Amino acid sequence: MDIFGPSAMIEVLRERSGRPFIRVNGTIFSASLSHSKGLVCAAISKVPSISIGIDVEQLNEDRDFSGISQSMGWPDDCDVIAFYQRWCCYEATFKATGIDNVDHQPLLQSEDLMLLNDFIGLIVCADK
Repeated sequence: MDIFGPSAMIEVLRERSGRPFIRVNGTIFSASLSHSKGLVCAAISKVPSISIGIDVEQLNEDRDFSGISQSMGWPDDCDVIAFYQRWCCYEATFKATGIDNVDHQPLLQSEDLMLLNDFIGLIVCADK
């Protein structure tokens, strides 16, 4: 499906920070990419005033949840699924806003992604 029309001039570019975006006939749209263990996901905003972020992760019970949670200032008593949901929310919000400090990230509307059994993912949208 060609959402921009058959004659659209589409450029895939990166900001100085490395964050991707696309320019369609001169109009800039937010884009986001994520990958984990062979799974790749991409998202493109349909509205120029919305910034988008996506993150996917393969569940790995051997990861140092306690150490990561502690470094992020999160409680370290959550299970594997809860940890990865929190992590995907953090990463997707960072990609949408550019804010990497977990204490300063806004709460944004998010949607879980329907993925293969051992993967988890989330997408968020933010006003630019």
